[in-house]
Amino acid sequence: MPGSEGLTAEHRRAILAALPPNVVMTDEAWAALEEIVVGFRGFRSVRRRYLADWRRWRRIGDLTTKLAAEIKLLSPEAPWSARALDILQEVNNRPEILIANFCTGASCGSGPINSAGS
Repeated sequence: MPGSEGLTAEHRRAILAALPPNVVMTDEAWAALEEIVVGFRGFRSVRRRYLADWRRWRRIGDLTTKLAAEIKLLSPEAPWSARALDILQEVNNRPEILIANFCTGASCGSGPINSAGS
């Protein structure tokens, strides 16, 4: 049955129009297709959130790199300098951690970096 997240009546009409006349969509086929569409939309929503987070962390990473360079120039020997640089490096690594958590195995090829335009 069509839901707001799955197939609309318009989708169903287009699918039926594209099928050869001798092909009949069973209730089971519609249910399976509905499940696939809902799953795809859910995945796409999660992927968009990860991509937005990744972009935000990349901007933060760029800023932390610049800040680390300034600390190295101004206070290379200060006792707090090493701790600050370690923390900044941890922040700088966050985008790669997000990618590792998002994609595994073969799906990494289509992760946030490789499809930033999506």
